[in-house]
Amino acid sequence: MKPSAFEQWCDRLQLPTATRDFLIRLRASPPARRVQGRLFNVCGTFASRKMGVSIQFESHTVELWAIYAMEYDVQVLEFFDQPHQLELHYQGSSGRPTQALHTPDFLVLRTDGASFEEWKPEEKLLELMVTHPGRYQRDEGGTWHCPPGEAAAERLGLSYRVRSSAELHPGSIRNLVFLEDYFFECAVSYEALTQILEAVAATPGIRLSALRAQHPHLRVDDVYALIARNRLYADLYTTWLKDHQHLPLYLDRPTAEAHALLRTHQGGTPFGRMEGAHLTTLQANAPLDWDGKRWTLLNLGETTTTLLPEEGTLLQLETPVFLHLVDTHEIHVRDTSQSPVAALSAEVHRLLTEAGSEAFEVANQRYRLVEAYQHKQREVYAGTPTRTIRDWLAHFRDAEAAYGDGYGYVGLLPHTAARGNRTPKAAEESRRFLDEAIAQWYARPKQQKAREVFVAYQRTCLQQHVQPVTERTFYRHLKKANSPALTEKRKGAKAAYQENTWHWELERTIM
Repeated sequence: MKPSAFEQWCDRLQLPTATRDFLIRLRASPPARRVQGRLFNVCGTFASRKMGVSIQFESHTVELWAIYAMEYDVQVLEFFDQPHQLELHYQGSSGRPTQALHTPDFLVLRTDGASFEEWKPEEKLLELMVTHPGRYQRDEGGTWHCPPGEAAAERLGLSYRVRSSAELHPGSIRNLVFLEDYFFECAVSYEALTQILEAVAATPGIRLSALRAQHPHLRVDDVYALIARNRLYADLYTTWLKDHQHLPLYLDRPTAEAHALLRTHQGGTPFGRMEGAHLTTLQANAPLDWDGKRWTLLNLGETTTTLLPEEGTLLQLETPVFLHLVDTHEIHVRDTSQSPVAALSAEVHRLLTEAGSEAFEVANQRYRLVEAYQHKQREVYAGTPTRTIRDWLAHFRDAEAAYGDGYGYVGLLPHTAARGNRTPKAAEESRRFLDEAIAQWYARPKQQKAREVFVAYQRTCLQQHVQPVTERTFYRHLKKANSPALTEKRKGAKAAYQENTWHWELERTIM
């Protein structure tokens, strides 16, 4: 962070002056110690682009994986290795007071705070919990703590966290390592960017293989670059990025979570009800298209779905897998345009497409609270009025009644865009004269004053026996009409150029 950004971050968190000074000193200081290789660990350095320096690690699995996670975590602003030596005071295993000098692995500055972090293998923490109970402890929720470390950090105005290797997912780390070069090196053309985003927006959850089939000239490197730069979302925890057949793509994480919740309820039981917990969106003997071949749906069971190909033997799929293939349009249902169920599905698709990521975030949060309410998890929905949660549950069930079982999630979407009266209050003739006045008298080189244009507009309306808009409405409409094109008509191209949006033009050059 630049000094100004660091000061803004400190102001936002309301950090004390002493803590600010301490962090400024640590940010400008070299590591407090050099890492050392031993019998059971491999040390090294990682060239961090985020920090612009090399970061030390003493373990090529736990600490190095933690570095990868922090390097590409947008919530992590800065991180420093071996930052400061803390003096810990705790009761040893013998029962006597013990004093130890300890250097945490990292100092991490996140958007919501700053903390010292110590990373250790889960099995090592389980061992230390027994041999050093005064230093390493685990609460009922499974979170690890170091009371003496937390006390030492608190004296400095910071927090202290014990992090376990169990928090690191090997699959996500492997994907981050794979994406490393795409974060900075791969340039994506505007044409490719538009093509990819439009395809994913039209079909959320589309597989990478299906996307490439739709656009044969598409470079897969462009897709990976957009994932790396958060323009596309792929779940790095569940799917290997090179597995094109099973990699679903979304515009953002809330959209992915929303479709995951839809799939869960399409194959599961609605809130608080056991009856009718099966899908009615597909009928027996329905014709299907899948991978260039025609199939017939013989049976859609609770756990297994049976398909009959035109040639060959029967195929059985797990029902959740089959429903996911239908949801992501890998499998297409043929000749269902006249089906009322298909029309309902199209309406659901329209509502989801128009919702947007912000609406999905709200609906996802509502879903979690309703689910916690149904399972009587009071600690989860504490602070939210139960009457509000019951209203959301009623909307969920109403949506199921309207669109079919499995589509109750649609009822949790907020309808912010539909609020308010957006119908123009001025008469159509009055608005037409207003537009003509701006075009004829305001948008010309004479640069006539706005007040004079308003007076001329009023005169025209009175002559035509039309009620003019108020002066306040006139100026508001004039402000909306201002643009570089209007400025060019009044003041010329040079003045309009200053108002145009600035775009950086980047070119590859050989230095």
